[in-house]
Amino acid sequence: PAPVCEGSQVILKVDNPLTGTYTWQAPSGNTVVGTEFLIAQTTVADAGKYTLEFQAPDGCTSEKDTTILEIITIPEITIVAPNDIFCDGTTNKLTVTDDPSYTYVWKLNGSPISGATDSFYDASQTGTYMVEVTTLGNCTVSSAAVDILAASPPTALFDTPASSCLGTEISFTNNSTVQDGINVFYNWDFGDGTTSSDDNPSKIYTSEGTYSVSLTVKYDDENCNDVATSQIVIGAPPVITIDATLESFCRGESSTLSVDGSFASVLWSNGSTDQSIVVNSEALYTATVTTANGCEASAEKFIEVFDLPVIRIEASGTSIELGQSVQLTATGATSYTWEPETYLDDPNS
Repeated sequence: PAPVCEGSQVILKVDNPLTGTYTWQAPSGNTVVGTEFLIAQTTVADAGKYTLEFQAPDGCTSEKDTTILEIITIPEITIVAPNDIFCDGTTNKLTVTDDPSYTYVWKLNGSPISGATDSFYDASQTGTYMVEVTTLGNCTVSSAAVDILAASPPTALFDTPASSCLGTEISFTNNSTVQDGINVFYNWDFGDGTTSSDDNPSKIYTSEGTYSVSLTVKYDDENCNDVATSQIVIGAPPVITIDATLESFCRGESSTLSVDGSFASVLWSNGSTDQSIVVNSEALYTATVTTANGCEASAEKFIEVFDLPVIRIEASGTSIELGQSVQLTATGATSYTWEPETYLDDPNS
C-alpha cells in the first residue's frame, strides 16, 4: 500500500478470497486470522513488513505473501507567541516550525485567513488563532489554538506635589488608564536611585534637590508601555527662632515677639498670622512657619509676667529735732531706690 499518515486507519485485505484460512502476522509478531487486518489508528510502531499465509481446507499451505506498510510521522505543531497580549495598533508575530516541504493555512476564529500561508503570521486582531499544516504525503495536522488579545495601549499619568520637604512622606497618586481584566505592571523611579512597583506609593526623600520622577506602565508585552515624568523639588526644613523685646516684665507692660527670616506664612498660637505680635500676658507662645515648598517648622518662647509689688514704709519716728535721724524701713520688694536722695544716707538700700 501507499505510505499512510500517522493516526489514520489502515485495512489490509485479501482480494477475491478463497475458501480456507488466512493468517496475518504484523511486524510486532502479533497474528490475526481473517481476510482483513485492521489498524484503527496507526502509530510509528505499526510500520514494517506484514506477512499473509493461506491454508486450504485440505491442509495445504500457500507460500507467504508480504507487504510493506510505511507510516508518515506527523509532527507536533505548536504556535509560539511572544505574548498573549499586545498593544492594539501593533502586531504579535505567531510562529511554528518552518519546513519548506510543508504548507500552512492560518485560521482566525476557525476561518482561514486570506494569504496567510507562511510558517508565521503577524496577528493584529483579538481572537483565537490556529494553523493547519500539510506535510509530504498529504498528511494534515492542526495546532492547538491560542487566544490573543489586542489591548488598548496604557496611558501613564500621576499626581505629585511640585515641592516638598526633607523627611516628609510624599504620596504619589496613580491616574493611569489601562485595559481592564489583564495584568498591569507599574514601575516608579524616584530619581534618587530608589524604585517601587506599588500602584500608589509613598516616598520620603533624605537629600535636598530637584528630582525627576517617572512612572512606567506596561502589560506582559514589554513593548506595550507608556512613561510619564514629573519633577519635584525637595527643600530643607526652615530654621526658626523667636525674638522677644522682653522675656519677662511687670504686669501692665508688654513685649514684642517676632520670627526671623522670610516665610510663605506664619501662624502664632494666638491665631495671628503677622510676622510679629505684641503680648502682655504670661504664656508659652508658639510660631509655626511654612516655606514656599511646603516645609514647616515651629519654635516656642515663654513669656513671664510679674505682679506689681505692694511696698510698705515704716519709720522709727514721725518727727525729729535738728541734728537727729530717723530709720526708714521698706518691705514688699527685693531692691529699692529712695527719693528724694537729699538727706538720705543710702538711697539704694
